[in-house]
Amino acid sequence: MIDICTGKNELLSGWNMLIAKGLFGRRQSVAMAGIGQGVAIAWIFQSIPVLIYALLGAFVWYLVVRPIEERDMIRRFGNVYLQYRQRVSCWIPTFRKTIP
Repeated sequence: MIDICTGKNELLSGWNMLIAKGLFGRRQSVAMAGIGQGVAIAWIFQSIPVLIYALLGAFVWYLVVRPIEERDMIRRFGNVYLQYRQRVSCWIPTFRKTIP
């Protein structure tokens, strides 16, 4: 299993490592936790507008942002990222044991 992979364009690409340890070893995008927080706040305060806002954010992220991020990750990390994407879920955390 690859834990950290350095990208090819280190000076130009901003983030230049694919981290597959810790939280990123369980879930591809930890930013999606924000959607869960929005849904939790909507539930706590019984707010339909906040729920709609959180779910609309998830929908936009999935259809617009995710494809852009994935193309960039494939360009920078190639097969290493493709293997990571097959092993780690986008939405639901992965808790199965992985073989190094």
